[in-house]
Amino acid sequence: VTVNTGSTILTRFQGTHITLHFTTTQYSHQFPSLWLQVDEGEWKVVRPAEELRISPTALPAGSHVVRLVVKGFREWENRWDTPLVGSVVFRGVTPEDGTQLLPAPERPAKLVEFLGDSITEGVLVLNTGPRETWTREKWPEFSDGRRSWSYQSALLAGAEPRVVGFGRLGLSINANGGVPPALHSFPFVYSGAPVDKTRLPDAVVINMGTNDGQRVSGDVFGPLYKAYLDMIRKTYPSAQIFCLRPFNGAHSA
Repeated sequence: VTVNTGSTILTRFQGTHITLHFTTTQYSHQFPSLWLQVDEGEWKVVRPAEELRISPTALPAGSHVVRLVVKGFREWENRWDTPLVGSVVFRGVTPEDGTQLLPAPERPAKLVEFLGDSITEGVLVLNTGPRETWTREKWPEFSDGRRSWSYQSALLAGAEPRVVGFGRLGLSINANGGVPPALHSFPFVYSGAPVDKTRLPDAVVINMGTNDGQRVSGDVFGPLYKAYLDMIRKTYPSAQIFCLRPFNGAHSA
């Protein structure tokens, strides 16, 4: 179960076809969008489905790799407390007759975790036209976790990306979708689901402060940021921590 864009599934198989399975009953208004790539082919936008075939026709017999990346959500739907409306729930894979799942592709040696808000999540990274055309129905279309600065930065460094971004999130403000402020939402995937510590990040990149902006003074923001850093260091004692100046300069001092 994931509530973050950029979340990735890698599957490798020997044969001609597999079907991916998702739970879709939680979507009350609109499905999120996913990126799907077979081998090194073209990336295609798909939606979660109870039965999502990776190709309209069978593939040539042989070894294949499927990559699936969460592209965009409606960020206002609940994705913190259950029931998780804004979530992707992956249930498994069914191979075609004569097809066999293989061990997954080897993961990159390094893992980078990105902590931030809508900019990190990739919200509106693909927006076009005047602001009045940015309707909520187009949010999953305009958003892109795979083509965000965070996901692409990790790929350029040869590392595995772990993107934790929530629109509107700050240290003094809660995010859309019912997500509490960063000091309370870290280190959880969603409420009651702590982050998996079997694979700790080698580096953590923090892009926090844009939504705090003029909302709080530097005298308030500074101690909150220090407490946030202390919490991250305690959770990831060996990680390199990079603190970004927010792109709009908020609380840069």
